[in-house]
Amino acid sequence: MLVDDTPANLKLLDALLRNRGCDVRSFTGGAHALEAAAFAPPDILLLDIAMPEMDGFEVCRRLKANPALAAIPVIFLTALDATEDKLTAFQCGGVDYVTKPFQVEELWARVNTHLQLRLLTASLEEHNQALDQLVAARTAELAEAHRRLGLLDRAKSEFLKLISHELRTPLNGVLGIGDLLLDLCPPGSELDELGSMFQASRQRLMRLIENAEVLTQIEVGARNFSQQHVPLAPMLRIALEAVGGPGPRLEVTPPRLTVLGDEVLLAYAFRAVVNTAHKFASSPAAVSASCRAEGDFVTVEVDAAGVGVPEAALPGFFDVMGSSQPLTRGGDLGLDPSVAHRIFNLSGASLQVSNLQPPGLRLTARLPAAEPAP
Repeated sequence: MLVDDTPANLKLLDALLRNRGCDVRSFTGGAHALEAAAFAPPDILLLDIAMPEMDGFEVCRRLKANPALAAIPVIFLTALDATEDKLTAFQCGGVDYVTKPFQVEELWARVNTHLQLRLLTASLEEHNQALDQLVAARTAELAEAHRRLGLLDRAKSEFLKLISHELRTPLNGVLGIGDLLLDLCPPGSELDELGSMFQASRQRLMRLIENAEVLTQIEVGARNFSQQHVPLAPMLRIALEAVGGPGPRLEVTPPRLTVLGDEVLLAYAFRAVVNTAHKFASSPAAVSASCRAEGDFVTVEVDAAGVGVPEAALPGFFDVMGSSQPLTRGGDLGLDPSVAHRIFNLSGASLQVSNLQPPGLRLTARLPAAEPAP
C-alpha cells in the first residue's frame, strides 16, 4: 500500500513495485488508506509524512492502535530529513525511514527486506498457533489419560483391599481343616514332620496376606502417614528377638537414636528386614544389627552370616516379582523385601542390599534423624 498526496510520486512507486512482482494499492489521503487497510490489510505500507488533513505520523499511530493492523510494517518515504522527524517516525511505530529523492535499488532493498521479515513473522505466528493447538490437544489427551489412570488405580486399590480381606475367610477354613486332619493322624515322626511343614506353610500364607495388606495401605494412603520421633533401638530389638537366637546382636551409637517416620510402619519394615536377613543366615544367632548417627541421617545395618545373593539378582532384589525368585535354601523371600523397601521410601529413607565376605548378606537402611548428630 502506497500513501502520498502527490500523484506523480504514487505513479513512480507503483511502476517500480509492480515491475518487481508486487500487487500495489495507492491512496492520496490517509483516511481512505486506513479504511482500505481495515478491509484488506496489506503486507507493507509506504507512507509520506507531509500530507493535508492527516499527516503520515497520525496515519501510522491509528494503524498501530488497531490490533488487526498493528503488525503491518510501515516505511516512511518523505522529503523531511530532520533528526526530530526521524525520531517521531520511529516512536509512532515505523520500521524504516527513506528520504526523497531516493535510489530505486536502495528503496527496493529496504521494501524487500521488510516484506521478507513480515512473511517470516506471519509464518512463525502460524507455526506457533499450530503448536499451541497441538499442545492443547496433547494436554487434553494427557488429562484424559490421567483421569483414566486414576480410575484404574482406585479400582486396583479397591480390588487389592477386597482380595486381601476376603482371602482370610476361606483360608481360615482350609487351615482349620488341616489342623483337624493332623489331630486324626497317629503320633509319630511322620506326623511331627507333616505338622512342621503345615505350620511353616500357615505362617508363610498369613505373612503373605499381611504384607499384601500393608502394600495396599501404602499405595492407597501414602499421604496420610504421620512423621513421628521414633526410638530406633526398641524396634530393632523386638525384630531381632522375633527370629530367636542367643547373644548380644544389637549395637546402637549413641544409645538413644530416634528417627522420623510412622512408628507402626517402621516397626513392620524392620521386622521384614530382619526376616529377610534370617533367610540368608546359617542360624538365628548369625543375624545382627548395628546403627549409628551420621549427620542428618541414621544408618542401620542388618547382617546375616551365611549365604549371599547371586549378583544377577541384586538389581531386582526389592521388586515384587524379583523377590519371588528362589534365592535362598529356604525358597523365595515373599513380599518382605518389597514391603520394607516401600515403607522406607515412604519415610524419606532408603534401603539397599549387598553381599558380605565371608559369605553373607547386608541390608543397609538410611533414615532421616529426628535430631541431627552433633
